[in-house]
Amino acid sequence: MPFVQLNPPTGPLKTFYSISTPRRHDAQSIIPELPTILFLHPIYIAQQIFEAQFSDYDLRQFNLVALDMRSHGESVGIIGESNKYNPVEDVIHFMNALQLNACHIFGLSIASSVALDMAIAYPNRVLSVTMCSPLSPVDSEDITLGRLQVHEYWKRACLLPEGITRELMARTDKSAMYNEQFLSDAILGIKQLAFNNELTPLTSAIAELSIEQALRHWAGTPEGVLEGYRAAVMWPLERTSLRSQDLAKITCPIRIIYCTEDIIYPLENAEALEAQMSSIGLDVELHTVTGSHYGCVAGAKEINPIVRDLVHSCHISVPSVPFTAEHFSDCLKTPFDDRLEGFNYHPEDDHPLHSLHNGFEKHNIQGIEAIMSTYHMIRDVKQHEKYYIPAGDLHVLVGNTMFRIHSYFFERESPIFSSRRNPASPGQEPDGTSDANPLMLDDVKPEEFEKLLWVFYNPRYSLYDGASPNDWCIILKLAHKWLFTEVKELSARELQKTELEAVRKIAVYEQCSVDPKYIVPLYAELCQRDTPLTFEESSVLGLKGFHFVAVMREKLRSPPSNGGKSPLPEGLELQDVFRAVEEGLSIEVGTTSIPCALPSLPSSPSRSNVSSNSPRAPRLPLSKIRANSIRTK
Repeated sequence: MPFVQLNPPTGPLKTFYSISTPRRHDAQSIIPELPTILFLHPIYIAQQIFEAQFSDYDLRQFNLVALDMRSHGESVGIIGESNKYNPVEDVIHFMNALQLNACHIFGLSIASSVALDMAIAYPNRVLSVTMCSPLSPVDSEDITLGRLQVHEYWKRACLLPEGITRELMARTDKSAMYNEQFLSDAILGIKQLAFNNELTPLTSAIAELSIEQALRHWAGTPEGVLEGYRAAVMWPLERTSLRSQDLAKITCPIRIIYCTEDIIYPLENAEALEAQMSSIGLDVELHTVTGSHYGCVAGAKEINPIVRDLVHSCHISVPSVPFTAEHFSDCLKTPFDDRLEGFNYHPEDDHPLHSLHNGFEKHNIQGIEAIMSTYHMIRDVKQHEKYYIPAGDLHVLVGNTMFRIHSYFFERESPIFSSRRNPASPGQEPDGTSDANPLMLDDVKPEEFEKLLWVFYNPRYSLYDGASPNDWCIILKLAHKWLFTEVKELSARELQKTELEAVRKIAVYEQCSVDPKYIVPLYAELCQRDTPLTFEESSVLGLKGFHFVAVMREKLRSPPSNGGKSPLPEGLELQDVFRAVEEGLSIEVGTTSIPCALPSLPSSPSRSNVSSNSPRAPRLPLSKIRANSIRTK
């Protein structure tokens, strides 16, 4: 997971970020010739709120970049006691660090104010601004009281008894328990603000992951709870009203998006903002879409085209880059999928662009009990029986299991881990130095991480015969995810030796972009065998793999002179084909009528050379047809 160390005016900030392009969901850098959209998230919920944008083909024709703001998500850095939090400088420092010149900015909720402030202070760095669910210039008393009430619930739930430190929490002190009733009230308030408490698999997963992240930043100690107050209450309150003379400095087009189910801010707020900008000649449009306050999820089908068209309008032409990124049936994989899957979101089934607008269906997800299981990790941490090594210098928390291992293997082998272990700013402790400050891995299970560690700590030098095929699949996936090049090669080689079915090896090899030298022999095995793929094997390979095998089998079994064509055996009639299909589909043979409009069977080369006066070849018996037909069961 990529981080970059920044030193903006508010204070040191280790920023977690994501880049997706047409080529990769987890790109290390942008494609320079493409426009870049920078997404800024709101309070409470970090960059995973943009799942429906990063998975969309329409928007992934561009570079998409998102970061976790200060005191949110996976970023490390606090608002602290600074006179005034300056998120604009945080973002500009981030853009400088990643060498992002001018970007299109998408801001959600309070982040739309950040986007607008950027266009005012740095007009040459902002190509366009999309303000989704902008706040009013000054929050009403009711809204402010609502924020304070949510924070009060949070404080009562998450401020631990005096003297309970984070290190004691990591040692499972049972007095370090959060008040679940107050916490559930706080969570309800957050969900009501964000999604009107209408939950789908995606919005539920986004909320659960966000609460887990917030507990790391804003819970346990008075300092943590105070930081939550600064982020969720003071930041919105300290905003200043927009003056026309400041807005006049903006040189880029602006699109305001109002979500019609927003229960916090009325449409009149967005209309007033549009009128103010129009009065000074800015290029501004107001769009209304379906959705709640954090409407980029439920309103993705309407919002994404608005953003796409805005970006295109700012460029004479946009180069076409072929899509090679990993994808599902009708959406692209995102940097957030793996973490959200841990909260029961499955993009291939629950993707927002094909499910969220179907009545905005409510799902029963077992309520607060499902969410609370993630919080108990914080107080139920246990040391791993084998891989909590006293001499280890790297403390890693996976789920509720603490590992203590040697950083040498990880910093030497993996640039991902090396980047997370970069020296922090003066006075700031790097992740992984103690149980109280572990390096946290959210997208892997303890038992999976244990299998990867076995490769490094295997007591039998160069002998790896103690792992099952499933173990090697897990090791391979983690090595690919974290760029352990040597471990990836080892696991691919060892998996090839196992008895795992060829189709399953192909599936995991292609998922992990393994060297084709391992894949070619497996496809050759499927193509040369006597029997076709079964339904189960086809499901594992997927449509692309199944099609490739089917084409190659046909090509290999046709005479070379036919140019890859494989005509039916001589003597086979159309009604014989119907009989074979009926049997293959378990339909009573002979019950399907043959339409007169169907063309007759094409002649094979051998058949076309037979004289018209030659006797007609006898019809093949059904038993012969059965032998030649492909069974579907």
